[in-house]
Amino acid sequence: MKLELLKEHYFFELSRKQALESALALPIAVFTGVGGVVATLSQTFEYKWDCLTYFFFPLLALTILSLLFTFYCICRAFVRHIYQLVPSSSELLDYWEKLKIYYESQKNIEDKSTEEFENHLKHSYAETATANKNKNEIRANYLYRSNISLIFSVFFLALCAIPYSIGLRTKEVKPQKIEIENIKDFKGDYMQNDKVPAQQDNQSQPEDNGTQKPAQTATPQQSTAPVKPDFPRNSTSMGEDERRIFATEDFVVVENKPVFPPNEYTKEGHIPSKKDKK
Repeated sequence: MKLELLKEHYFFELSRKQALESALALPIAVFTGVGGVVATLSQTFEYKWDCLTYFFFPLLALTILSLLFTFYCICRAFVRHIYQLVPSSSELLDYWEKLKIYYESQKNIEDKSTEEFENHLKHSYAETATANKNKNEIRANYLYRSNISLIFSVFFLALCAIPYSIGLRTKEVKPQKIEIENIKDFKGDYMQNDKVPAQQDNQSQPEDNGTQKPAQTATPQQSTAPVKPDFPRNSTSMGEDERRIFATEDFVVVENKPVFPPNEYTKEGHIPSKKDKK
């Protein structure tokens, strides 16, 4: 079998993994919306020993059970799935160089380093692609179950809306009772509120006794002489860990020695084994 075909199968399963992860967004959004509606209906419904309650409560219980099963399927489709990857390029190159050195040291053996390297690479691509395919099939199965369970939950929720709407229409509106503890204080406050606008009207009218007040003349504000500004000081961008000392006679520079940045390792969906630690 050609190596290119195995590579295509390997990268197809990795791209399918990303597609399944993005497909989980829709069930999660629908699950959140249905859960909010169920919480609202269960809290605002008026439970009584009547036919509406007998019809509403079992449908609400079936909706909640469907949502719980949906939550389980979403969790199983999202977590506890580890994918396999082929060895890194540096590991493959190291293996290729060691294989060449081995065949060069063995003069009596024909050099088959290229064929052996390709065979091992083919097996690596085939094993990882098969393992990733099995993981993708498991995740797709749980995703399908979550979608079916969501459909049932929406169906039961629609049936719950029938007795809920009937209960809202037949619900008795209880009149609100207002109790006044001291009727005298209430009357006194009411009479004072009536007198306040009249007093405000009397105060708003100006007193016209035939005399006019002299107009007030604006006093000029005293002007102050401008002050000569100071030139801003020089700023520095050095922190506490990067201080420099400059002297007038002897020029001295004190700096911290820089540290070389560490290497970074990123492997998606890979658990380090004992061989990787060595």
